[in-house]
Amino acid sequence: MRIFVPTVIAVSLFCGCRDANPVVEVTDTRRLTYFDKSPSGNIIDQPPLGWRTIPPSQFRDMNFVAGSDEKVEIYVTNANGSVIDNANRWLGQFGLSPVSEVGVFQNLEILGRTSVLVEAEGSFGGGMGGEAMEDYAMLGAIRPTNGGLLTVKMVGPKVEIENLRDEFIGYCESMRSTSVTDIEQEGEKSE
Repeated sequence: MRIFVPTVIAVSLFCGCRDANPVVEVTDTRRLTYFDKSPSGNIIDQPPLGWRTIPPSQFRDMNFVAGSDEKVEIYVTNANGSVIDNANRWLGQFGLSPVSEVGVFQNLEILGRTSVLVEAEGSFGGGMGGEAMEDYAMLGAIRPTNGGLLTVKMVGPKVEIENLRDEFIGYCESMRSTSVTDIEQEGEKSE
């Protein structure tokens, strides 16, 4: 018993002296994947948990699917043209009449700049010769940039879009830039 107690005390003291924050050296490497880079330049995004990231495709910098059967597509692109031209093209995909001014759309703020929210529902003719889909809806955000447009578009069954509306707007408004200077300059130009 005399040896046991001092041994327990010595072991306890020795174990309590180790470094609480040891230095870890990483020596393994792996190939980078598209999840390791920001596919849209200096944008930091945080998609909702229910959105599944899929690989980017031609003309789409970021791609997601969502909804109960993943029939909702969400994508981020850098586009050309004017806000009104792009909004009217989207409205045309639903067979809706063009508008003459962006003031008819709801505003939201994306990356420090006033942007527009385009909404449509009905028969979605899609694009690129796709078959029309009935009872569909679309939410699209268009943000002017220095020389183009940043667009975020969600298309899918109307019920799903209605359920995901707040998530879409929250996603658009939560985007951040890796460069504070970029945001400040963009915000100043929109005023």
